[in-house]
Amino acid sequence: MEDAQNQINNAMGEGYNEERKKGIQSQISYLSGDSGTKMQEAYNQIGQWKASLENLAEQFKRNALSAVMSGSISSEFSEKTQARLSEMYKEYTQYAADGSKDAGAKMGALLAEAQAIAQDEYNASEGAQLAIQTNKTLAENIKNDAGLNQSYWDAGYQMGKQFSLGLASAIKDKSDDNKITFGLSNSGVVSIDKNPSNAITNLFGGSNGNIQSSGKNKFGFGNGYAVGLSYVPYNNFPTVLHEGERVLTASENRSYGQNAAPVITGNSFVIREEADIQKVAIEIVRQMNRANELAD
Repeated sequence: MEDAQNQINNAMGEGYNEERKKGIQSQISYLSGDSGTKMQEAYNQIGQWKASLENLAEQFKRNALSAVMSGSISSEFSEKTQARLSEMYKEYTQYAADGSKDAGAKMGALLAEAQAIAQDEYNASEGAQLAIQTNKTLAENIKNDAGLNQSYWDAGYQMGKQFSLGLASAIKDKSDDNKITFGLSNSGVVSIDKNPSNAITNLFGGSNGNIQSSGKNKFGFGNGYAVGLSYVPYNNFPTVLHEGERVLTASENRSYGQNAAPVITGNSFVIREEADIQKVAIEIVRQMNRANELAD
């Protein structure tokens, strides 16, 4: 059995090597030709640029420390930074002449502040900003590509569905006497049904295949709001969403319905006297307020 499996693995390895050699040879030809020469030139310039950034960061650090220890302040610093370094130099010389036990600690604190100033000056430099923007652009492009790629989204969705099925199957196989227990809270364990059709939804506090619309789910991380939620009370508010629902941003929620006037249809009002008009209006407002309270 083991020999047969080894032969299968060897066959797969041979097939991989044969096909991979083609790609390796193409890559060698690419890098050895005119394209390879251009790549070397490009990478040489990239290396010089990266080295220049490291040199600049070290230069800011040297100059900031020298300013505090010797009072020689470089003009490359901003006027505000130069003024602070001048103050730090005066403090440093005072502590150096003091000779007290705390003097060394205070001198060290000034040198640490100087290094922080140097890092801030470097981060504000044109080269450092370009490097930061380059990395941000790369991350943004990757995020947008993944978000807009429908096949990528579908793959994740299908994997999630299969994972849920696998979890339900494991619950069924490992359960005992139609029940299985999970240590999900500090107060004890939760028992859920063995039935795979209910295993996942019951785990989230539902019954008969439905997520509960109120009350904490059995994981203890949020409610379900089957009738909606007009306002999220705080950041990172946990909840359980349902298929087909929509979540609005804070800006969209603030403008939602602001310009929409209420329309009342399908009603017949019998007005016997002028006083009835006010009574009907008051009752309509009362019912509208009650509906809003229920929605909240």
